[in-house]
Amino acid sequence: MKMKHLFLMMGLVVFLSACNNKKSEELAEAIKVQEAIDFTKVNPDTVQTITNTSDIAIVQKLFKNAKKMNGVVDVMEPQYRIQIDNHLYFLWLDLDNNTAIIMDEKDTHTIYKISDATKIINLIINN
Repeated sequence: MKMKHLFLMMGLVVFLSACNNKKSEELAEAIKVQEAIDFTKVNPDTVQTITNTSDIAIVQKLFKNAKKMNGVVDVMEPQYRIQIDNHLYFLWLDLDNNTAIIMDEKDTHTIYKISDATKIINLIINN
């Protein structure tokens, strides 16, 4: 009987893990991009909405794979504010090096680097 419960529990853990992984891979319906004035204000006339599912997938993958940067965070005012579903991020683009830095609005002590930000630069600058 104990073996039956063990297998049942293992199956439940696998099922819940699979459900959790699927949820984290879901695409946002849209991504909103606005030029930032500072950490609390955005330029209301600069709203770009990305609705193409391929573009959304690219942005979400870039954000997911961004590398955490070590050290004390000391950054200038953000260039952009990005809204993915209910999550807000700040974005800095380095056009010379095709890189980007992102910061979660809820964790302003940590930044993440996107090493090849060509795709996100093209989406934001060329739209």
